[in-house]
Amino acid sequence: MPTTERIKDLEKLGHTAKYIIKLKECSDSIGMRMIEKEELLQIETSNLLIQPFIDFEYEVSFYYLNNQFQYALYAPQKK
Repeated sequence: MPTTERIKDLEKLGHTAKYIIKLKECSDSIGMRMIEKEELLQIETSNLLIQPFIDFEYEVSFYYLNNQFQYALYAPQKK
C-alpha cells in the first residue's frame, strides 16, 4: 500500500478523493479514519501515516521476523 507521512508527497499516492489516515504509533485500525482530501489538507499530519483509500474486499497481512518472511494471514470480514 503506498504510504506517505507528508502532505507534499500526496501526488506519490495517485489520484484519489479519499484517504486513510493512521496513527504512526498504533496497531491494527486503532485511530484510523477515512477523510476527504480537503479535510486532510487542513489537519496536522506529523504523527500520521497517509494512504489512499482503496475499496477492497479483504486484506492479506504478511508477517516478518528479523527480516525473514514467516507467514501470511488472510482474514476476510464476515458479513
